[in-house]
Amino acid sequence: MIKAHLYLLFSQLTRNDVALPNEDGLRPESFRNGLQLVFGVAGGAAMIVIAYAGFKYIASGGDPAQTAKAKDAILYALIGLAICIAAVTLIAFIRAEGGIT
Repeated sequence: MIKAHLYLLFSQLTRNDVALPNEDGLRPESFRNGLQLVFGVAGGAAMIVIAYAGFKYIASGGDPAQTAKAKDAILYALIGLAICIAAVTLIAFIRAEGGIT
């Protein structure tokens, strides 16, 4: 059943529907778009974790264990966000230097 559905789907595709790679392999714009998507999602997730951990920090009521957990979550999310920003900056720099066109 699944095989029949896949055959039907692929039989309707034309050459113009599929983005074929150029002679160098991967298409640079699709690679760049994929990286931007990955780092955008990771950065968004880091912001959500920061907001949630901030709420947990405020709601901890002075409990040292809960406060420490919230501080650690904020710290780790900030480190992840910094890595995402550094990666996007590095990709933009490489692109500007002509490494990725």
